[in-house]
Amino acid sequence: MGKFLPLEKAVKNIVVDGATIAFAGSGGRASYSFAYELIRQHIQHLTFCSAGTGAVILDLLAGAGVVDRAEIAFTLTNSRNVRRIIEGHRSRRLAIEDYSNLAMSFRFMAAALDLPFMPIRSLRGSDIERRRGFVGDHKIKEVMSPFLSERVALVPPCSPDVVVMHAQEVDEDGNVRVVGPVGSDDWTLKAGKKVIITAEKLIDSKITRKDPNNSFFPGIRVDAVVIVPWGAHPSALPRFYRSDYEFLKELNQRSDSDRSFRKWLDEWVYGTKDHASYVAKLGKTRLQTLKSVTSFKSG
Repeated sequence: MGKFLPLEKAVKNIVVDGATIAFAGSGGRASYSFAYELIRQHIQHLTFCSAGTGAVILDLLAGAGVVDRAEIAFTLTNSRNVRRIIEGHRSRRLAIEDYSNLAMSFRFMAAALDLPFMPIRSLRGSDIERRRGFVGDHKIKEVMSPFLSERVALVPPCSPDVVVMHAQEVDEDGNVRVVGPVGSDDWTLKAGKKVIITAEKLIDSKITRKDPNNSFFPGIRVDAVVIVPWGAHPSALPRFYRSDYEFLKELNQRSDSDRSFRKWLDEWVYGTKDHASYVAKLGKTRLQTLKSVTSFKSG
């Protein structure tokens, strides 16, 4: 149980200013609780990496001044903080290197397999290939295939200092169980130098040993575990709770300007000393309406 930490200590002990951080968690398992704690602790100058997961989290972190650079597959059209920064309406800058979902997944895969690059066909001739940001010439390279008479694009590995993911369950040894789509989460986790799992529920390791095929990621590769009920809110967590659309709508509206977003942070992040306070602020009635009808049955 030595790897089990409170959320505050997990951030403080593992994430440093200037680190590269990736948020895994396809299908709603992105760790908003971890993102909130990064903001509370005033972590700065991060590089954010994602293969399509956590676009809303990027908007939160960018708006709060946590992220300076992002290597991403996409961000949402209603990511108002990101848009405002890119369009020059803020004193801060956000440098973005744009890849496709497949390209970012391949980059994580290359790092997980300790490969120097990964070949990809789909980027050739696209604006993603032509437009270069802070990565510059190292974004994509073209070489002649040694086996076929054609040129092929190569993308570099992406090995974040820290990868964070929220899971439905984790056992006493840190073995992770998830439900729902997994996308490139496995490769992303394996690409990380450090892996932090926030989880909804702690289960007995006997359950894992009884049903090992349902284990998604081995505890031996996990550096820290944080048990955080409602850790994916306001996103949905399959078999636990639905998306809080009213919360997301309010967040989007209040991200319309720096001033209103700062007030939102003061209310929901800085104004809650920890995640337990955040959950208490949401209120029992609201949480009850979000609970999924189908519970997650262990064992």
